Amino acid sequence: MIAIISSVIVIISSIVVTLVSFNPNFHSMMENDFKRSAFNNAYLYSWEIAQLKVRSGQLTNTKTKINDLPLGYLTKKGGTEVQKFKTDITLKPADGSLTIIVEEDN
Repeated sequence: MIAIISSVIVIISSIVVTLVSFNPNFHSMMENDFKRSAFNNAYLYSWEIAQLKVRSGQLTNTKTKINDLPLGYLTKKGGTEVQKFKTDITLKPADGSLTIIVEEDN
């Protein structure tokens, strides 16, 4: 009888310890999801900028690259932008295709 009671106490205490110590980091998961969607939005925005520049004639085969075009930021700290997005847009002269590279500048 004592063995059964003590094993029940051990099982209940292990379940309680598991439930108390299980702390999913929702903040980290939400931040990663936010950064991923912000990166995707920055990529789409740079694609739209590239298409507009090609259609307006500002990005031609003679001027094939736009470097470090700012795309916005995620946070500000002390008035300075932190975690900024920037892009490089290249128009390949051979086939006229666009290459877009979006980078996060920490």
